[in-house]
Amino acid sequence: MLQTMPQILLIVRAGRKSIHRSWLWTTNGLADVALSIYDDSDVSEDDVKFIHHARGGKFPGLMAFFDAFPQVIESYDYFWLFEDDLVLPFESLQQTVNILSRFPFDLSAPSLTYYSFFTWPIAVRNSQFLFRCTNFVEVMAPIMSRTFLRRAMVAFNDNFSGWGHEWLWSRLLAETQSFAAILDSAPITHTRPFGGGPLYKNRPPEGWTPKEDMERMLAKYGLDKNVQFRNFFAVSSNEPHRILVQNELLQHALTGYADMQVLRNDNFARCMEALIKGARPVTPLADLQKTSGFRMVQTVVNA
Repeated sequence: MLQTMPQILLIVRAGRKSIHRSWLWTTNGLADVALSIYDDSDVSEDDVKFIHHARGGKFPGLMAFFDAFPQVIESYDYFWLFEDDLVLPFESLQQTVNILSRFPFDLSAPSLTYYSFFTWPIAVRNSQFLFRCTNFVEVMAPIMSRTFLRRAMVAFNDNFSGWGHEWLWSRLLAETQSFAAILDSAPITHTRPFGGGPLYKNRPPEGWTPKEDMERMLAKYGLDKNVQFRNFFAVSSNEPHRILVQNELLQHALTGYADMQVLRNDNFARCMEALIKGARPVTPLADLQKTSGFRMVQTVVNA
């Protein structure tokens, strides 16, 4: 279990419309940054640790980055695989570092602000939680431990769009009785609508559609398309922190979306529908306690 500040490499798959310069200054002393460029953008004057050029989709480009800089895998504890249309506030980066220094999750991701464009309601911030433990992290900005990265990399070249990786990651978590963490106290903002980024528009015309990418990946690894992505337990945002399970988890989740109802009522309805749909069946506390992922969180919270 990490007792000191983790070493994080934040890798941005970036192009000419990237907004990484709006937050790059916030990373100083907290994370190193690498830019993996997918077009002809000139980033030579950007103050980053690594610069890499590779056309293609997000994950094939990331695989090319690790092939070009294999030494980084042993040099960092975590790898944050970032897209170029995300806003990263300093406070969220700082909180991410704080959480990972205490809770060594193999897979995690920041939550999304209420104003974000989003596809998966489970990824949207809930103000009642420090973080939620789930079987899901979106491909937008996953944070992988060195161990998890090595396991997940086997599929990085499988498709252009990145669709389907979430199901594989859920399988990998289950194999080690682990949970992913959605970091509610460390939100970021997604600034482009779904499918609006250059990586989607630059897909080769002879290639597969994102939906076909997903279906081929599910078939290749024997993954269940109908697996339910949901919250299993959470840690409260207020101190002293407490683990929330079963009905108490649902009650706090309902309360935590109250702010969204005022700010973005359309998003509120989507999140509430997804929350209620994913609230059953409730995982009994006794079953959670049998998993190494729950016991890790419990040990830290009770320390």
